[in-house]
Amino acid sequence: MEKEDVNPGDIGQFSVYIDSNLIQETLANSTEYNEYIIPTMNYSGVHNITVSWNGGNSAYVDDFFTTLKYPAPISNFTLAIDPTIPNKVQFNFLSKGYIDTLKWNFGDGSTSTSTNPLHYYSKNGTYTIELTTTGPGGSTTLNKTITLTHVDTTKPTATASVGSGIYNTTQVVKLSISEPGTIYYTTDGKTPTTTSQKYTGPIKIAKTTTLKFRAVDRANNYSPVYTKTYTIDKVAPEIISTTPKDYATGYSKTTAVSFKFSENIKTGINWTKISVENLNTGKLVSITAKTIRNNILYIQTVNRLSGDWYQVYILAGAIKDYAGNKGQNAYFYFRT
Repeated sequence: MEKEDVNPGDIGQFSVYIDSNLIQETLANSTEYNEYIIPTMNYSGVHNITVSWNGGNSAYVDDFFTTLKYPAPISNFTLAIDPTIPNKVQFNFLSKGYIDTLKWNFGDGSTSTSTNPLHYYSKNGTYTIELTTTGPGGSTTLNKTITLTHVDTTKPTATASVGSGIYNTTQVVKLSISEPGTIYYTTDGKTPTTTSQKYTGPIKIAKTTTLKFRAVDRANNYSPVYTKTYTIDKVAPEIISTTPKDYATGYSKTTAVSFKFSENIKTGINWTKISVENLNTGKLVSITAKTIRNNILYIQTVNRLSGDWYQVYILAGAIKDYAGNKGQNAYFYFRT
């Protein structure tokens, strides 16, 4: 609004500009204050307002001020319940007017500030949806009520085709869900969310990996988080030492001999093909016991002859690691 003051009988013209755009021109011929309403409904924010007077020196602008008044926005919305997923509701924002913020209250304890939110309800019931729209002219609220029945609250399940374990080859893992939906997974040990990788096909596990996955059905029900740990070991166990050392002399006639490997081992398909031979006589020595303790293989024989040379021999595949990698041919010599 603006006010002007002119001398009696004088006629002048007020011109009002907003950001150099002419908004209104008004003729005035009274000494009284006159109030003029300037149409500024298409403006918001900060603008430059300029007033000019062309009535000569006998007339002048005595006072000028502006008051921008906005009406409160009109809240309005529609909603649509998915006919195949009864707890899935799409909301569409239709409010009009000068709007700064909006807030949805879905009636189940959850809210949103999205313009057109999609919301899933977790159980049957009657819910009052509230939309509050706020602008420079105030706030208005619109309520609507819906009743939901046949809401699916059953959580899906998911499975992996390969279980946790130690393997010596790349594993190909297939995931499956118990009903229509989506599986999300991670391979870095983190808990999967709906922003994680979507499962679209078999997952190749070529190195030691922790796979975590969970399923989400079409009704937005979440399965538990499943964890599978795959240890991929493609390296065969290696001998790192023997007792006695290779070509050692003066070794005991009764103490067991042993191989120490680079990792824990267990018996292989050629477990019976371990032998100790007296090289002086050319005869095999009877083995009374073969024992594995973690990564060490102990071989006990009958009493050996003093001063003779012996060869201890392990055929490839006599032992293997827990991933199934077979040990190679190995032997060493010693003298009692």
